[in-house]
Amino acid sequence: MAFWRKSKEVERRLGDHMELVEKSLFNFQQGMIAYCDGKEMEMVGEFASKTHQLESEADDLRRKIESELLGGALLASSRGDILEIIEHADRLANSGESVLNYILLQQVQVPASLKPLLREMTDLSVQVVQEIKQAIQLMFTDMRRALVHTETVEKIESKIDRQEKEFIRDLFNMNIDLAEKLLIRGVVEKMTKISDRAEDLADIINRVVAQRSV
Repeated sequence: MAFWRKSKEVERRLGDHMELVEKSLFNFQQGMIAYCDGKEMEMVGEFASKTHQLESEADDLRRKIESELLGGALLASSRGDILEIIEHADRLANSGESVLNYILLQQVQVPASLKPLLREMTDLSVQVVQEIKQAIQLMFTDMRRALVHTETVEKIESKIDRQEKEFIRDLFNMNIDLAEKLLIRGVVEKMTKISDRAEDLADIINRVVAQRSV
């Protein structure tokens, strides 16, 4: 059962927003696959452009939803929770776009031996967003079931953290210039912001469930 008075319109709009966020991250994933497969930077740039377009659409929709909420679409006690959730969800799309922009603008060349791990981190980053999407959908129908997905988010985030350490360890054991190492490290540092922000959002959902279970 839901813990707040439902608003079907707000529920639908949040679903639309998460669809855009998910599509943005899907294009981010395709861009990273192209990059790891050694495709031309032009192709990576095309996916970056699609990622940016979808991120902008998600941002516009977020503002509309916030306006509706502030206009009284939900009970006052519920508005703050939804506003906080949608703001954090919007940052997920921003994070994906940031990774591709970093690679493209600085023409970062990740060593071939590290690309399989980078590819796995990419896939997990998209998966963590899909888990968040499921948790948000369940916020309006069965918040207790949403906790199953927030728990999965935390497990994936921990795995990505371990992979980041492995990536950096292997990178700094390579015989390349320190400046290049630091530039390459920036890719995974930006990548992990996706799962870090997903975990922040999972914590918010967990807090809301705890507060409304009392």
